[in-house]
Amino acid sequence: MQELKTKQGIRLSSTRWSIIGLLVGVGFFLVTAYAAYSNVIGMRENEARIRNTHEVLTALDELLIATLNVESGQRGFVITGEEEYLEPYRAGVEDVRRSLSSLEALTQANEAQGQSFGILRSAVETRLGLAERSVQARRDEGFAAAIEMIDSDRGKIAMDAIRQQIAQMNVEEGRERQQRVEELAAASRAAILGAVITSLIGIGLTVAIFIIMARSNRTRERQGWLQAAQVELSEAMRGEKTVPQVAAEVLSFLAERTGANAGALFKGESGTFDRVASLGIADSASVPESFGLNEGLLGKVAADARATTLSDIPAGYLKIGSALGSEAPRHLVVAPIFNEG
Repeated sequence: MQELKTKQGIRLSSTRWSIIGLLVGVGFFLVTAYAAYSNVIGMRENEARIRNTHEVLTALDELLIATLNVESGQRGFVITGEEEYLEPYRAGVEDVRRSLSSLEALTQANEAQGQSFGILRSAVETRLGLAERSVQARRDEGFAAAIEMIDSDRGKIAMDAIRQQIAQMNVEEGRERQQRVEELAAASRAAILGAVITSLIGIGLTVAIFIIMARSNRTRERQGWLQAAQVELSEAMRGEKTVPQVAAEVLSFLAERTGANAGALFKGESGTFDRVASLGIADSASVPESFGLNEGLLGKVAADARATTLSDIPAGYLKIGSALGSEAPRHLVVAPIFNEG
């Protein structure tokens, strides 16, 4: 029963460590996969924002150019009165409207730039309104009235406001782009570091799993070895045999299974243990015929009911061999064997 409990304990321990190793491995890969996914998403967001800043800067430049084209077309028509000067004016107005629409879409996700865009749109609408009125005045009231409107500096004030607001938005987009570039670089470094750490941990887990599997295999091999030995020992003891015969069979079997060169087997009754079998002992006098509890090393092992192993045996302590020669053993194992208590 005790042996069965021991086997079950070993099996449960091996299974428990296998499950723990599996959970740790799965958990590790889930965490690293999530970290890698989050890092990729962050890098994509930064790249998208960097592209957005480029588009905003381009749209601001196009808006300024379109506004200047409106101003040039307006002045040309006011000075000459020629309708052909209204072509660049009308084209400029269309470009301004298109650039404003593009900027509105590009800056709506940025609260600060959204507020700046509102101010910019107001200044642009003011400038377009002034240009339209001066063109209409040139048509309806003549050159002098249109020139008077141009000389009022209202157009210059509006244009200065447009330039100032565009410059402010350019600075903000430049700052945003620099921040995103730095974050992208940091994310790239984190990705490289994460890959290195993941590789090292993966190697560590692989080694740990290998060790666990090796231990499990050794445990299974040991259990198989023990089970096979028990079956063979039972076969060796089977049949009608005297105590010395059974002892000789057991001793011979143990020596063969463990690779021992010599051994002795004692049978205990009423606190006294008598030698019933010996194997490979050159000097029979070095092994006692009997001993009692707590008498010498053998008596102590019998009293403690616990095996002990000795190495570096002193010279003359024990000799093993045969009539052809003998030598001192290098290791000595003394172990109790129980049968029904």
